[in-house]
Amino acid sequence: MAIITGCVKEKTVAVFGLSDASPAQPLPTAAPDSVGLSAERLKNIDAFFANEIERKRVPGAVVAIARNGKLAYFKAFGQADPVKGVPMATDTIFQLASMTKIQAAVGALALTEQGKLPLQGKLVDYFPAFGTMQVGVPT
Repeated sequence: MAIITGCVKEKTVAVFGLSDASPAQPLPTAAPDSVGLSAERLKNIDAFFANEIERKRVPGAVVAIARNGKLAYFKAFGQADPVKGVPMATDTIFQLASMTKIQAAVGALALTEQGKLPLQGKLVDYFPAFGTMQVGVPT
């Protein structure tokens, strides 16, 4: 199961619930400067999360930044379980309750920007099965 979202000018990726028997191959890594990223500016991410964790705004985070198909920054911060003292790892699995709405909205708005999906379009025009669906109707 994978949830992948992204929105880059002219390129949009939005895949929800992709299932495959074999695990995805890891991205090749690259030095940030070799893909046009500033290693110096990426240090701001370290400082940002150190501050957020110190102020107890978040217990931890994992950040991955890839460009041109190469992983240039991949780092875990803080704790996955502060109660048990479990450190965050780059392969920590997160519970993403109700995140699909946000991710679907990003993909839909990117398609709207590209002129491929009207903002006022009706869901039933793209998914006819929703035309007969009743929600919250007493039986």
